[in-house]
Amino acid sequence: MLPIDLKRLLQDAIGFMRTEIEDKDIQVDIAFPDSIPTLLGDGDQLTQAFYNLIKNALQAMPDGGLLHINCAVNDVYVNLKFIDTGKGISEEDLRRILEPYFTTKSS
Repeated sequence: MLPIDLKRLLQDAIGFMRTEIEDKDIQVDIAFPDSIPTLLGDGDQLTQAFYNLIKNALQAMPDGGLLHINCAVNDVYVNLKFIDTGKGISEEDLRRILEPYFTTKSS
């Protein structure tokens, strides 16, 4: 595990997907505290997780919307939330969301 710059990894992921974000008329709002403790982790794995979360948000907002990414720090955790204005998840699907290979996508 190596020290990672969470904010830079996230900005790089957003930058990589910038064209798709702009093509779908999606606004991205990122809120970070002034300082974040040094984190140890796998930057490549974390970047891939960011791509997946951003991609899912884009797919949930085919007609545009807002993706808000919020980082908060407390004494124990660094919390990163991805919140979009997409259609959401039905109650039934929400109960199954952690099942392996579960998807609501047709392909």
